[in-house]
Amino acid sequence: MIAVLDTPNFRRLRIGIDRPHNQDQVADYVLGTFKKEEKNLIDNKVDQIEKYISEFLSK
Repeated sequence: MIAVLDTPNFRRLRIGIDRPHNQDQVADYVLGTFKKEEKNLIDNKVDQIEKYISEFLSK
């Protein structure tokens, strides 16, 4: 993004996830599929997430 925009000055929205207990497994953990409980949690928050993203983008 910085290279494309030719500036580091832009709004960023960072979304984090948990960490694996074994640091050697970070890539597999981050790129892996959600567990059923995690997917249900996200599904239940989609409306709220959409609202926050819309507010973020409109500023």
